[in-house]
Amino acid sequence: MHKFVVRQPIKTGEHKLVGNELLFNVENELYNQNQDYSAAETISVFLNQNTDKLEKEAKTFITFTPNLLFKNIPKMFKADELVIQIEDNVITHPLAQKMVQKYKEVGYQIAINDFQFLPRYFGFLEYTDYIKIDVKNQSDETIDNILRMARGFQKLCIATNIDTKKRYDKATSYAFDAYEGSYVAEAAIMKANKVHYMKSNFFQLVIAVTKEIPDVDELEQIIERDASLTYRLLRIVNSAHFALRYK
Repeated sequence: MHKFVVRQPIKTGEHKLVGNELLFNVENELYNQNQDYSAAETISVFLNQNTDKLEKEAKTFITFTPNLLFKNIPKMFKADELVIQIEDNVITHPLAQKMVQKYKEVGYQIAINDFQFLPRYFGFLEYTDYIKIDVKNQSDETIDNILRMARGFQKLCIATNIDTKKRYDKATSYAFDAYEGSYVAEAAIMKANKVHYMKSNFFQLVIAVTKEIPDVDELEQIIERDASLTYRLLRIVNSAHFALRYK
């Protein structure tokens, strides 16, 4: 099964790049991002192969599920490189506000995907930097109401799902801060290959486990700072070689 990372540009009306949203594909079909394990793996792959490129470009927008937020997956990125996108599955989570607030306090920016004119979304405005509005599936009245509210709170607004010139012209008439969709720019696809862990962490782990009395705290520190290494170790532990009853 081939995994791909699609980098979809987000641009202003003057075509200035605001950032790139990372979308995940399996064999050219976008897969459900509730598949936390697969999403985390693909993020890790992309980071290992594109670290230098990310540092030189605009911010990276990625949608995270509650599970990925709890597992600190966003911290694989530097705070000034990443915009954490959240959706309704985060907003309705009982610990959602605390999770989002935690990331906001350490410098990450937050975006709400497909903002809805509903009370539960307003509770997140305090922590939100970007509001994304699906212009394809929202009525003109709803778009106008959300924009007026967002500008009152000084939030940046991104029009999404712009797949035709007609839809782009409609969005520009509202003077959004930025625009995203297949019409705005052709998505760049980079195939995600095998995960590579950092060799320095691997060698430190080898040294630590071969001590006469291994230090569990030291092992934990080495493993937790390298998501790719963690992934490989979990694959080994869950392999047929150990034949465990449970993963």
